Amino acid sequence: MLRQRYTYEGLVEGIPSDEFNRWHLERRIRSFLELDCRFHLLEVQMRNYRRRPGDLDHLRQLSPRRDYAHLPPIETTVDFESERIGCDPDARSRLTLGWYQEDFGLPALSIRDQIRAVDWDDLAEDFYGSETHRSQSLLRRGLEMNVGLAQTLD
Repeated sequence: MLRQRYTYEGLVEGIPSDEFNRWHLERRIRSFLELDCRFHLLEVQMRNYRRRPGDLDHLRQLSPRRDYAHLPPIETTVDFESERIGCDPDARSRLTLGWYQEDFGLPALSIRDQIRAVDWDDLAEDFYGSETHRSQSLLRRGLEMNVGLAQTLD
C-alpha cells in the first residue's frame, strides 16, 4: 500500500531546522518500529531551500546563525510483500520502505533505483500466514540502521 502526506503536515508555524528534521526522521522511524513493522528509510537528501534554491535567502539575512533545512515536501511509505519464499506456499516476507520526494505520485527514477538496490534478504522479515517471526535484536538493529542514517545528515 502506498501512503503519502506532506512532510511538515501538522507543523503550525516556523521553518524547519537541521535539529527539527533529525527529530522528525527519528520519530517517523520509531513510529514504524512501535507498530512492530520492519521499516527501512531510503537515503534522505536535505536541502537549504523550500521549493527553489535561494527561496530562503531573505530569512538567512535576518537570522544568519539559524540553519534552515528542508526535507522534500512529500513523505512516502510503501508496504512491500513477497508472494512466497521458496517452495513453502505459506512462507512470505515483507518490508516497509520510506522516502521523501518532490511531488505526490510515483517516485522519481533516482528513488526507484534505490528501491531496486534494497537488500531484501537482509532487511525484510519472514512470516508464515499471519504469524511474524522476529526478535527484539532485529528491532534494535533496524532502529540503529535507520537512526544511524538520520544522524549522518549533519
